[in-house]
Amino acid sequence: MSATREELHHLVDELDEDKVPGAAALLRELAARRDKPRTRPSWAGTLQAGPDFAERSEDILRSELGRPA
Repeated sequence: MSATREELHHLVDELDEDKVPGAAALLRELAARRDKPRTRPSWAGTLQAGPDFAERSEDILRSELGRPA
């Protein structure tokens, strides 16, 4: 067992009984996150991929809004 795990066990033992349910809920939440794969939002790659929107801003405004930039 790592030193950090041992410390965690010690800290749990030091908790007042009324704090145990909250600590247990927090640990359950952390454990549940571990099992879920992290997904990126669908827009995450937008700024890295595709055309440079700053360079094309006038074209985009003209085509999307029907007016000059």
